[in-house]
Amino acid sequence: MVGERLSPMLQKRFVAQLVISREDASAIGSLVKAWESCQERIRIHRNKPMPGVLRPEKSKPKPKRKPASPVAGAEC
Repeated sequence: MVGERLSPMLQKRFVAQLVISREDASAIGSLVKAWESCQERIRIHRNKPMPGVLRPEKSKPKPKRKPASPVAGAEC
């Protein structure tokens, strides 16, 4: 195994796990929801549309130019 070849200090790092209680996990979830709600309110306050709602307008084709008429008295 990989852990057998590591020093004792590094082995402890691989073994350690983060343990979160149900109440803490619920609080973190509530915090994330509140943060997303706050971001949404800021977006609305700034009058910015949701991503992907506005589509770029189709560009109008440019009118074709008429060919230049020869200048009177000019020779090539």
